[in-house]
Amino acid sequence: MIQIVTSNWKYKAGSLVLASLLWLGVVEESELATSVLAPIQYKNLPRDLEMSSDASDKVHLEVRGPASKLNAAMLADARVLLDLSAVDQPGDRTFPIDPLSLGLPLGVSLDRTVPAQVRLHFERRQTKEIRVTIRLRGAGAQGLEILEQTATPATLRITGPETRVTRIDTVDTDPIDVDGLKAAVVDYQVHAYLPDPQVRFVGDGRVTVRLRVKRN
Repeated sequence: MIQIVTSNWKYKAGSLVLASLLWLGVVEESELATSVLAPIQYKNLPRDLEMSSDASDKVHLEVRGPASKLNAAMLADARVLLDLSAVDQPGDRTFPIDPLSLGLPLGVSLDRTVPAQVRLHFERRQTKEIRVTIRLRGAGAQGLEILEQTATPATLRITGPETRVTRIDTVDTDPIDVDGLKAAVVDYQVHAYLPDPQVRFVGDGRVTVRLRVKRN
């Protein structure tokens, strides 16, 4: 009996070590599941249309695969890529999420996405000029009289989705504090502010405000 156990012991020990390593490999590569928050990216955006919907810019991906491929580094390239090449007119368009475009590592599969599709609203792009309104802070201080206030340029050009641009007729500058003014004429470099995040300036939205004041 002892001879049976001890004969070819090197081969038997090697087989035992190999079996142990294989078992550890199987345990390490057990299939797991996780959730990934993936950004939405777009390609082939239409030149004369704007996306005006307030849709989320991220999608939850529920995926499964080997444990070694479900870490943050391996899933860093996961994203939802939407092809907008078929969009050629204003209106609502629904895009199903294609599992083949998600950028998942080899061996990682998709269970589901939340949401399962993305709906976007498209409008014509509009550009127009709007008036600049100067905002002053402390202009009611005792003994201070504003003789003149001008903005250069007096109008700024904005662009964005048609319905949103149409609603905007004027834009305010950042507030200018005039309480401590001593000079008769002062120039300020300030920015104007657009409250609608989907509308933007053509340029940087900066103006020069000139104030002429008198203290009584």
